[in-house]
Amino acid sequence: MIGLTAPARTRSDDARGTDRGPLVALGSFLALFALSVAVPSLAGAGTMPPPGSSTADFRQWADHHIAVISSGALMVAAAAALTGAGVYLARRLAVVAPSACGPRLVRISSAAAATTLAACGVCVGVLGARSTSLSADTMETLGRAAFALGGPVHTLLLGGVVLGWALVLDRAGTGRRAAIVLGTLAGLDLIGAAALFSDELIVLVPIGRFPTMLGLVVGSVRWLPRRES
Repeated sequence: MIGLTAPARTRSDDARGTDRGPLVALGSFLALFALSVAVPSLAGAGTMPPPGSSTADFRQWADHHIAVISSGALMVAAAAALTGAGVYLARRLAVVAPSACGPRLVRISSAAAATTLAACGVCVGVLGARSTSLSADTMETLGRAAFALGGPVHTLLLGGVVLGWALVLDRAGTGRRAAIVLGTLAGLDLIGAAALFSDELIVLVPIGRFPTMLGLVVGSVRWLPRRES
């Protein structure tokens, strides 16, 4: 019967089990955000018209009501996942740098990024639900707000998350290469935020946002300090 007896769990085992929390939260954030972009395209609406597009283009896109409303709801769900991920990350990073500014920067930036993404989702949902009754000026305002909040502003705040993480790793001296990678991603996010000042620079947003999202997921597996027993 000895071979059937399960080994006793230790505090160290329990601590390592919590390592899955950040990965699950960040993976959910990435998946939900990707779905929010893909659903309108799969439904035939295409991507959201960029700022400066005609009212007819906005209305044609928003008239795919179910797909656009679903996209907005998925953004709000992604924001909720990002909120949880930020809490996980900040707590774990505070293990190795409890008095450093890095964990606080991660916590504040992730909460702000989640807020702006949720606000973007609300704007998108309103466009999908009220497209037939909104005036041209209101549609343009909501469209620009959605792009600003969910685009360059959200990307800049994600940069704050990876920058805070990089600061912790650099201070701890256990992951200089990872700190350089995360710091580089923060720089790309800063470049993407330039789209706030010109519609022509909107193409810079994905250059920072999507590598950063992938970097967060990969980092939760390879670069996140673990609690010790």
